[in-house]
Amino acid sequence: MLRFRNRSLAAVFVLPLPLLAILQQAPITLAEVEDPLLHAEIAQLGLYPEIEGGFSDAVLLDVPLRSCSPLHAELGCDGITVRFTARASAARVELMNFQVLQDDSLLFIPKDAYIGLRDPRFCGFDEGLQLILPYCSALRSADGYRLYIHLQSGEGRETRVVTWVFDDGRYLFRVEDKALL
Repeated sequence: MLRFRNRSLAAVFVLPLPLLAILQQAPITLAEVEDPLLHAEIAQLGLYPEIEGGFSDAVLLDVPLRSCSPLHAELGCDGITVRFTARASAARVELMNFQVLQDDSLLFIPKDAYIGLRDPRFCGFDEGLQLILPYCSALRSADGYRLYIHLQSGEGRETRVVTWVFDDGRYLFRVEDKALL
């Protein structure tokens, strides 16, 4: 049996990747998501089908967009509400607040998981300026346990896709990849 003088090292030594990511507060890439179910469900979001080269067979239920502007977005239905708020400065826009309410309970999201995310894109408009094109989404698994909040940030070659993963009301980790456009 291994013994550690510092018990915190013992915990880090044996934790699986999602829990280790929580402790480190560092985003991981989709390629680093080892759980096949999580990988398949995340691969359906936003630009991931283009990155991965196709769609997966996982079934996800959409949480519809309620309101959207360049600095705010809200999605919600069936006991889930997701709110994004950004702040604009002269140089850039930064994500400042991210809230998820599930069954009237505010879910804990570490600030490091979202503060400082630059140039979030909540929505855009089609060429006729009539149809809102969302760049953020919330989807839950068919069994209702997993929740995925997805957002694009940046534009052009600097576009990044970010997904926050929740399981049974707990924040697990953030997946972040550069979109290949």
